[in-house]
Amino acid sequence: MRNEDYVMTTQQRSSSQERLSTSAAPWSQLLREETLRIEETGVGAAIASIRLSNADERTHRQVVGLLGRLLGPTDTFNVADTGLITVLIAPSPGIVELSARMTSLESRLVELGCAPLLGYAIRRRDESLLDTLARSDASVDRARARQAGSASVIVLPQDD
Repeated sequence: MRNEDYVMTTQQRSSSQERLSTSAAPWSQLLREETLRIEETGVGAAIASIRLSNADERTHRQVVGLLGRLLGPTDTFNVADTGLITVLIAPSPGIVELSARMTSLESRLVELGCAPLLGYAIRRRDESLLDTLARSDASVDRARARQAGSASVIVLPQDD
């Protein structure tokens, strides 16, 4: 019943709000509000962070369209700039399905000509979605450091 409660309240919200957010302040507020709803309903949630390189404005619009088609009906995403997109996935699938979805998304982004770096984190019961977002962003930073092969970057182990 918990997932159904979350889906129903999200559908009510979706009638008045778009699934796409384009500014940081409302996104932070949305994540705070969603943290409370998730805690009330007991559903799981995840955050995916997508860093795009080589994405011009046209490709960026294609990526936004792709996300709109691929995401679930209760998932919401934020475009911070033309190179960074974050996605709230709730209710969250298990880690295996989430990993498969992210791998599929990465392949589709490569097909569009982007060079994506993806990171994701599943919300822990004792953290806010803003904390989950920070862990997701950190996983993108670790991927970027590994990709660059930089000896000057310290990559801390993920505590998941």
